[in-house]
Amino acid sequence: MVGRGAAARVPLRGLRGVAVIAGTVAVVAGVIVGGIATVQSLNQRDDSGGNASLASDPLTPNATDSVSGTAAPSAAASSTARKSLEPTKKPTSRAASGEKTTVPTRRAASTARSSTTTKKAPAASSATKASSAASVKVADPSVNLAASKSVQTGGHVQDYVASNITDGDASTYWEAEAGFPQTVTVDLGSLQTVGRLQLALPPVSDWNSRTQTIAISGSRTGSSWSRLKGAAGYTFDANSSSQNAVSTSFTQARVRYLRLTFTANSGWSAAQLSELRAHSS
Repeated sequence: MVGRGAAARVPLRGLRGVAVIAGTVAVVAGVIVGGIATVQSLNQRDDSGGNASLASDPLTPNATDSVSGTAAPSAAASSTARKSLEPTKKPTSRAASGEKTTVPTRRAASTARSSTTTKKAPAASSATKASSAASVKVADPSVNLAASKSVQTGGHVQDYVASNITDGDASTYWEAEAGFPQTVTVDLGSLQTVGRLQLALPPVSDWNSRTQTIAISGSRTGSSWSRLKGAAGYTFDANSSSQNAVSTSFTQARVRYLRLTFTANSGWSAAQLSELRAHSS
């Protein structure tokens, strides 16, 4: 009996094993079938809307690759592909947007500065000229600029001294020692505008007519001289309407010192002068 019971159990165990194997196979088959159905469903969806994108993108895996287990492109490759397909964004410049831009050049800035300096210079020059013009005062023509001024001569005789030339009294006079040339120098005291001189001898009838040759010079400093009028003969006649006086004009000059140089006298052997009057014109 013991031997039969043991023998009878053996076949039952074998049937159970077969049943287990069959169940496993069924499960596997179900999984395979379900996978195939899923793949078909995906293929159908790709065929309806995604074929174009799959065909146009060589980097996108197709359905066969996914089923066969071919590795999908890396995330970096996919990102590169997307970037290559994206339209390039062109930077918008200010010019394209219509915005006006003005960039001053260095030359323009330099010209502006130069222009500003140039405009100021004439103003300063004009102010200087105006100031200079205002400081130059021209005396009235009636004023005797030599009145009572200091006089120097090359010498004199007796009491006919140099100071008689500017004392305002025509009856007194200066007379040099015999011989020529002789000079008379008058210091006006400051720069003056001079354009006319009056020269006189005593207005008395016993002074006979005479002609004296005289040159006129001027100086600002008393050391260098400029000719105001060249040597010329001046006739003094006490019996004429001039009353023994002569007048001579020349181009106005700014001087402090006046010098008369006598080189001849037809009525005497020396230079003679009673009055020297200086006027602006």
